[in-house]
Amino acid sequence: MTLMTILLVLLVLAALWASMTTLLLRATIALALASAMLAVVMYALGATIAAVLELSVCGGLISVVFVSVISLTQRKPSRTTWFGGGAVSRGSGRCPSC
Repeated sequence: MTLMTILLVLLVLAALWASMTTLLLRATIALALASAMLAVVMYALGATIAAVLELSVCGGLISVVFVSVISLTQRKPSRTTWFGGGAVSRGSGRCPSC
């Protein structure tokens, strides 16, 4: 019973981490950890087929797809900074240091 409580607390913490982080790769890793812990809980409760499907599909396949999409997506640097409520475009050629 104590092990199940620890697993459920870790599952909730991993789910919170996945939903609160701003970095996509960390969110994907946290989602995979939450899925793996959920699979362990399902296996401990006797749902072996559901645990195997959860671990293989959600923990494995979806995480690989997410990491692949993240690696193929390139973040473009922001060219606009905000100063006092108005947008100032950087690199517009107005001055050499901009």
